[in-house]
Amino acid sequence: MTAPKVVHQAEPEYSEEARKAGVSGSVVFEAIVDRYGNIRDVAVLSPLGFGLDERAQAAIEKWRFKPGVKDGQPVSVRCQIEVNFRLLDRWFDQKAERQRTAFNLALNALRRAGPNGAAKALDTILKLEREKFPPAMHLAGDLLRRGDRLPKDEDRARALFRAAAAKDYGPAIHALAEEQINGKGDLEQAIQMMKRASMLGSPSAQYALGRRSEEGEGLPKDAGNARRYYRLCAAAGLAQCQYRLAKLLLERPGRQEHDYLQALAWFELAALQGEKNARAVLDRERPNLSAEQSKWVERLRNQLIRPR
Repeated sequence: MTAPKVVHQAEPEYSEEARKAGVSGSVVFEAIVDRYGNIRDVAVLSPLGFGLDERAQAAIEKWRFKPGVKDGQPVSVRCQIEVNFRLLDRWFDQKAERQRTAFNLALNALRRAGPNGAAKALDTILKLEREKFPPAMHLAGDLLRRGDRLPKDEDRARALFRAAAAKDYGPAIHALAEEQINGKGDLEQAIQMMKRASMLGSPSAQYALGRRSEEGEGLPKDAGNARRYYRLCAAAGLAQCQYRLAKLLLERPGRQEHDYLQALAWFELAALQGEKNARAVLDRERPNLSAEQSKWVERLRNQLIRPR
């Protein structure tokens, strides 16, 4: 069988957000090139964020291919497509980009593949862990801690979490904080570790701090702080954060209309990820919206997720 070949290629445009942030890298997609040379069923395997994923997808959806051929007949073929973004006036770390892309592809394969594919993906994760790539160190540590695909080894897991944390990898710092709490260690120190992990962009730490602020566990009970933490991880795409934030906005004392509309936008984003409680709220509230309010909710929904 021969693979599809590109015969017309539209170039993607840089987003303004990515240009300002100096972002370079690659977006990797999985897609089907059908027997007519059209692309369909596009899914992102390794995102880049900052609006570049959307720009890349818009470009490849305009591409045309010479279809794959099997036994002399054109056939549909599932394939991977890589779209590169480079700023010519900025230094580009090729090693870091190679590691990032390899990690994302292996992570996707680990979640979806059968035993053979999962074994290959796991080999990639372990290779990246030996290269001291922080996300791979954290993931390998998590697998070792749970005994998932690797023999359970809590000491080795802890060592990997510490190594990734030393490189300021937020999720690893949060893992150490949770371990300290579960071991009845110093709660105040663990909370400070969570705050650092949150500052370094760990959505799981942001969610944990939001819950603790909402419920008054280890932090003063403060709905405003809870909303602030939930907003961070909600913008990163965590459905549970989107739902908790929406609920707090809906129940906010002295709630204003903009709180209400924003709450519904967050509920919609959570519902799109399968959050059943969010769907129930929307089913109850949507009939009460005017046409203008519905437009505002739709507009907000498209604005609330931040570029990665």
